[in-house]
Amino acid sequence: MNRAAFLALFAAAMLALPSAVQAQTGDEARRMRQMALDFEGDAYFPGEWDAAESLLAQAEAAAAAGDDEAAAAGFVSAEDAFASISNLAVMLYAQAREDEIMEIRDRLVAAGARVFFPEMLRPADTQALHAFDLYGAGEFLPAREAAVLALAMFGTLDAALDVWQLRQRIRGMGRSDESADNMIGDAMAAYLCGDLPLAMEGIATAHAEYLRALGEVYAGMAETAESEARRLAGEAIREAQRSIAERLEGAR
Repeated sequence: MNRAAFLALFAAAMLALPSAVQAQTGDEARRMRQMALDFEGDAYFPGEWDAAESLLAQAEAAAAAGDDEAAAAGFVSAEDAFASISNLAVMLYAQAREDEIMEIRDRLVAAGARVFFPEMLRPADTQALHAFDLYGAGEFLPAREAAVLALAMFGTLDAALDVWQLRQRIRGMGRSDESADNMIGDAMAAYLCGDLPLAMEGIATAHAEYLRALGEVYAGMAETAESEARRLAGEAIREAQRSIAERLEGAR
């Protein structure tokens, strides 16, 4: 390669370098923006979020205008702004998920979940502890996914306990529903296998079936009450007739 060709290639490489740096910095700013968004930084810190968005928009405008130096500096500023939001949002998000999980868990324990299905609590507890450990280790994105799953598991148990209590109520009225019992059993098996959508579908179906059975119980009670009311009314009428007959007889 002659000297002129080498210098031409070198010049082309130097001209391309700022754009490559700018693109890399821009990608990092957008990655940090997404992380802040994943942890709801826009909701926790709306003012700071708007300022960071403005910095990113200015950097992108500079890049589009070919001002690579201003673009690179702008992307660094935007990255720093989104990183600051992300660092704060992570803590708030983690605390919010922990509060939600503990609220549901406390409600489950108070309602007797340890008595009704203690084996169902263990996987959810394990998942929640796993999420907290990940947060402690700084593995924020995996921790977020783990916390979302733990919350969904406790939510599934919360719905299942409502159905279980409805089942016990119906049984206390002297009625059972084997079909609904099988549905809730299958739903909890799906939960233990990690198929939460299938579990929730089964819980909802069982809930509807138990409500139908409860309606039949109440309908039967109403029919019984109506029959009893008719019997009592008949006895009252007959008693009144006897009383009138006795009075008429006494008047003669």
